[in-house]
Amino acid sequence: MALTEYEESGLRFRFAPERIFKPDALPQKGLQGVKGCDFIWRKGDRKVWVIEVKHSAPRSAADLRVYLDDLLEKFTHSLLLLWLARGGGRHPQVDIPESLISGSSSLGVEFAP
Repeated sequence: MALTEYEESGLRFRFAPERIFKPDALPQKGLQGVKGCDFIWRKGDRKVWVIEVKHSAPRSAADLRVYLDDLLEKFTHSLLLLWLARGGGRHPQVDIPESLISGSSSLGVEFAP
């Protein structure tokens, strides 16, 4: 399996392209406050990792809370984009590689019909 190098926040990552999805690169991501993480990686048959690359985090409790809330929002939006692409919405408009979404059980996430 050939690996493709991706750069994010000055760091380099290597993934098999058929196992990676970049919700942050979708045109829909910037609409109406939709945020995306850096990568969704299908690690194995039953695991998906939602990855956001950061160099640092705030040290104060108040700033850290805002920072963590932003990360949670990015992860939630990214998983919703994946869900929509899988057919969770009536009119999905997100194109995700079939190898990433081939069956809900392989993602370790159950999708309602």
